[in-house]
Amino acid sequence: MTDFNAQDADFKRREQELKAREQEIRLKELELEIQRLEDPATPAPEVDYSPTRKHVEKPGFMQRFSRKAKLAAQFVAFAALGLAIVAIGHLVVGIAFVLAVGAAAYFVLFSGKFEN
Repeated sequence: MTDFNAQDADFKRREQELKAREQEIRLKELELEIQRLEDPATPAPEVDYSPTRKHVEKPGFMQRFSRKAKLAAQFVAFAALGLAIVAIGHLVVGIAFVLAVGAAAYFVLFSGKFEN
């Protein structure tokens, strides 16, 4: 582990270096401004702008809640529709099965008696 005094001294040294660099940059900017004021034909220095993005606000609590509630309602509606389709299909298959058994029983039991 490093000595805390050594870390503190390192931080102070870095801070002084940053201040010196900032001061050099500001002095260069001031010199360019003075030069442009004395000679208007001097081109302006190119500025290094970082790219920006438009701020997009995040939706509020009620907007998120309403969107989630809408999605939950759609899910429940599709689930209920699916269950209803299965129930109606089960009913139709049951009725068809009863009719098929009834028709088979009719032909087996009663078809011979009415022909004579």
